[in-house]
Amino acid sequence: MTQHTIHPVLCRDVKLMLLHLPTSQHCTTQVKVAEFNVIKAQLSAAARKAGGSLAVRDVAAMVKPEQVVDSEHLSTLFVVVSKFSVKDWEGSYEKLCDFVVPRSTRLVTEDADYALFSVVLFKRVVDDFKAAARTRGFQVGEVYGLTVQVGVCGSLREKLCEAVNWRRGGQGW
Repeated sequence: MTQHTIHPVLCRDVKLMLLHLPTSQHCTTQVKVAEFNVIKAQLSAAARKAGGSLAVRDVAAMVKPEQVVDSEHLSTLFVVVSKFSVKDWEGSYEKLCDFVVPRSTRLVTEDADYALFSVVLFKRVVDDFKAAARTRGFQVGEVYGLTVQVGVCGSLREKLCEAVNWRRGGQGW
């Protein structure tokens, strides 16, 4: 009967490999869980933004392309106004700065607490208008490339949902 001897260097390598295997799998699992949690947080933030009041929702998702005037000299701004300040807005928006198009404000949408108005003005006074509106307590926003932003918002949400479902199904592990 012959005895088999195992080379001591080979034993040490196998032993080290067996010791490091669970550690590396644990690290990989932690990374995957962290990725999942980030995606889940982004999805819940997007859902909260979409279902929240007008003060936190994305303006581009509520605006139709025909409500936006964007030319070489004119621009449309969107202003979130508290329901208690609507009359103040309607009486003062033309006087917040020079070169605001008279009677250009339009109600875009409203919820229980806020109303979203559009206003048309010359591009050269946009920053002055924003500053004056903020001092009066109005929240000002702009819409850039409306169709692109709405598409990006929708596709981002779809991608996040797909990623969460993919991870839940165990396919991402």
